[in-house]
Amino acid sequence: MPKLWGKGLIALLTRHNSYIGRQYSAALIVSGIDFEVLAFGNYPDYEKVEESRCGGLWRPLSTDQIAESRKVERFVSTRDERFLHHMTRAEYRFGIQGDIGEIIDKNLLSLFPEGIINFHPGDLPAYRGCDAPEWQLLHGLPVVCTAHLVDEGIDTGPIITKRQLTSSIGSYHKFRASLYPQIANFVAQLCSELLNKTEINSTPQESGIYRKRMSEEVRERVSQLLDRP
Repeated sequence: MPKLWGKGLIALLTRHNSYIGRQYSAALIVSGIDFEVLAFGNYPDYEKVEESRCGGLWRPLSTDQIAESRKVERFVSTRDERFLHHMTRAEYRFGIQGDIGEIIDKNLLSLFPEGIINFHPGDLPAYRGCDAPEWQLLHGLPVVCTAHLVDEGIDTGPIITKRQLTSSIGSYHKFRASLYPQIANFVAQLCSELLNKTEINSTPQESGIYRKRMSEEVRERVSQLLDRP
């Protein structure tokens, strides 16, 4: 059976209607990069958590707008027979983890010849896990996003490259609203570079620190650091 897509195509794996997946899609579209959206589950186009911590300031491109210029394939989950059948016919070089909402296991990883890339908003390996941007700010450090290959651990895969993000925004809501648009630009730039290379070079991580989710009290301290005239 012939392949559906040509070599060099990227798969963006995301929850259906995820703000992160939609933001990544927008940046890839603007950059003219050829990709397909593989969307899992069935979620509303309004994310309460993101609306709350971004103060309603984050407005990524809608799924319908994305579908006007790129193919969006919907699946129940990565164990969906339709998804597995799709992957036997499709041909992707690598995947982008765009808030897939599922654990990525070895079976899913095996479907992508060059792996799946995650863009973690923390300086790995020191800032694995939850609320990495906030933990870096609390410790008086720049907010760094790490692009790394996904393995079966949590933020433990080999590191491809890093980028420092802007955090001098003026308020916590503005900072959170600016975070993934900045990361999305990083996604598009790195994908463009990787598509012009024959392989993805990466460096294994050393032992690191897993950061737990912040308490509301600690998060308020971070907010006070950012909230200024």
